[in-house]
Amino acid sequence: MSMLTEERPSAVATKSNEVVVRVDGGRRRRPSLLSLLALAGIGLLVFMGLGFANGWLGLNNLFTTRTTDRSAPVILHKLNNLSSYQAASATLSVVVDEEKDVSILPPFLAGSHVIYTGYGSVGASVNLAALDAAHVTHRPDGSLLVTLPHARIAHAQLDLKHSHVMNRDRGLWDRLVGVFEDNPTSEHALEQAAMTKMDAAAKKTNLVARAERNTTVMIQRLGAAAGVQHIDVRFTR
Repeated sequence: MSMLTEERPSAVATKSNEVVVRVDGGRRRRPSLLSLLALAGIGLLVFMGLGFANGWLGLNNLFTTRTTDRSAPVILHKLNNLSSYQAASATLSVVVDEEKDVSILPPFLAGSHVIYTGYGSVGASVNLAALDAAHVTHRPDGSLLVTLPHARIAHAQLDLKHSHVMNRDRGLWDRLVGVFEDNPTSEHALEQAAMTKMDAAAKKTNLVARAERNTTVMIQRLGAAAGVQHIDVRFTR
């Protein structure tokens, strides 16, 4: 025959002669670890919400970031004297569309396809270092004959700020191999291809003729300022 035990409330006397009734045999329950973690998480969320609320209560200052620049100073290695006159330039753009296929595999498994848009400029200059007494002839009528080398077209300079990849697709195998490479999507080869195409395109323009015409005008204006009214400029070398 089972016996039922009844837990009786216990009375504890306080200093003020008041009686406090405590149940459960005088034992207090400790909060569980899960409850403590839940309360801590709720408190953290409330604190972060107040901190990001448009500076309310000034708590946003607690989440500000600071950047420290510890770069070394710029080192000047060399100063060069230039004797060329930049007489003309051309602004160019080109679209490089390159596709690499693996003959025995479909494109989604191996291969790549990239479309790159390059913007840059190509300049033409005239070497004025040869502008000495040996290449300046005084004519009997008081005019001058100046001979200079032909203008030269420099290599294209790519504008990296505006040049970019428009689209890039790579097969699964290329993506897998790229995990073990330092820079699998490097744009260096595309940049070189864009500049090579710009160099070839600039040679088909009248950039050289424009540079030589502008150089002629510049020398004639300098001569007029020095009192020489007629200067004939020829490009022969």
